[in-house]
Amino acid sequence: KKKKKRQKYPEELKIYGIIRAINSKRQKLTSARNKLLRDDSLEESDKEMRLERLDKAIQKLINRGNQLMKNVKLGYLLR
Repeated sequence: KKKKKRQKYPEELKIYGIIRAINSKRQKLTSARNKLLRDDSLEESDKEMRLERLDKAIQKLINRGNQLMKNVKLGYLLR
């Protein structure tokens, strides 16, 4: 059963681990961002600076994932 899937989706499986790792990191950063938004003990200027840094890191991960998906030739889209 696994062999059939490997044969059917070889290109997708090449990037699966990378995409999964990128998404995991993005979720952690998003969680940290949401926690930061709820934190009332920080000064606004400090909070804004940290939010900006987190937003940039999240966007960088999203762009990386999109670039990977764009470059792989997905079989199910070509049929």
